[in-house]
Amino acid sequence: VLKAERRIKPIEKISYGYGIEYKYDSGSFTNAGSWSSPAARGNVDNFGFFANSGYQLSDDTILSLYGRGDNHKTTGLNSTYKINLTKYFGKFKLGLTQSTGLRNPSLYELYGSNGRTDSYKHVANPNADPEKSTTNELKIKYSLNDSLSFENTFYRSFIKDALLYDSSYKGGSGYTNNKSDLKQDGIESNIVFKNNNQKLSIFNTISSSKQTDGSHQLNRPDSTYGINYNINLNNSLFGPFAINYNYKHYGKSFDYKPSVTKVDSTDIMNLSLVKETTYGTISFNISNLLDEKYQRPEGYSQDGRLVRFFIRKSY
Repeated sequence: VLKAERRIKPIEKISYGYGIEYKYDSGSFTNAGSWSSPAARGNVDNFGFFANSGYQLSDDTILSLYGRGDNHKTTGLNSTYKINLTKYFGKFKLGLTQSTGLRNPSLYELYGSNGRTDSYKHVANPNADPEKSTTNELKIKYSLNDSLSFENTFYRSFIKDALLYDSSYKGGSGYTNNKSDLKQDGIESNIVFKNNNQKLSIFNTISSSKQTDGSHQLNRPDSTYGINYNINLNNSLFGPFAINYNYKHYGKSFDYKPSVTKVDSTDIMNLSLVKETTYGTISFNISNLLDEKYQRPEGYSQDGRLVRFFIRKSY
């Protein structure tokens, strides 16, 4: 990935920026055993260009615009946008947003194949079209004081040409663009408490994701909730450092097992320690803290406990 971006400082009531992004992906899928087909391989590249602008209509009203174009190797040129109007009413903050989204097919969806020739074969779909979505949002935030705030976001999304698993694709299985649109409705709630050295966020999402024929979309839980906690400490031995803790509950969702049914929920915890030094930012991260064994989607095991150490420095 190569990305370049320029941000312009506000000129009176206007700010703007622009940039480009180039991404190249390649992969190969080795066929083992006695299967006759050769290994599958492929590559894609994507060139994106984007621009954004913000205009302060008045002391309490801001209009924001974002636009992007992507030229993809297999799906061609596509554009997306986001427009937002934010207005303050004393302690209330009201935001209205309409945005479009784009998801190009992955390498596996385009070129992946298991090489089998029987009914269990997985077939690549190099002609897959991108998923396109339109989302409308209403966000309401109330700040009781500098330490406590409440926020709710109501949204509705429509997804066209969704790339879904098809068990009857070309005599085997593969990912194809679904003719029925997907509809997603939800409410995201967030309570935030903060003071000088710590911040606690409690969040919850209630959602419904279905195809236009009323059938459930797979691997989309009806409810998720959790907490984020950050605290800045100062120790006589280590000096100042920060601790970040995250917990998220993924509710039960519909998936193949082997027929469509509800699968178990999961609870995932992450922990990180971060310290600023003269050599850069040092962080020690543990994901899936309790080494939870889970699959998402069903049949695809996810990582257990992972420990990572990072050093980052800006020049």
